[in-house]
Amino acid sequence: MSAASVAEAVALADLGVDIVDVKNPVEGSLGAQPPGQIRDITRALRGRGVAVSAALGDLPAQPGTAALAAFAAASLGVDFIKAGLHGGMLFEELGFRY
Repeated sequence: MSAASVAEAVALADLGVDIVDVKNPVEGSLGAQPPGQIRDITRALRGRGVAVSAALGDLPAQPGTAALAAFAAASLGVDFIKAGLHGGMLFEELGFRY
């Protein structure tokens, strides 16, 4: 289940969910919350047996940018991350064949 605040995350944990997905729906289906919000939610759920995932937003398909965002989210204590990638090359442009 998705949460945008500590209160929502704690309420979901109280309901017995297995994973709380931290996101900012105002920014879209993969909208990212600010790092402080992710950190606060992760801390609030620590020790409750609930995994935390965080959406990183729609990122440019650049390995360094995606890696930096993933590293930052991981350093905040999330268990899973997810991100949208845009602007990448097509398989054909990379020389791959189907």
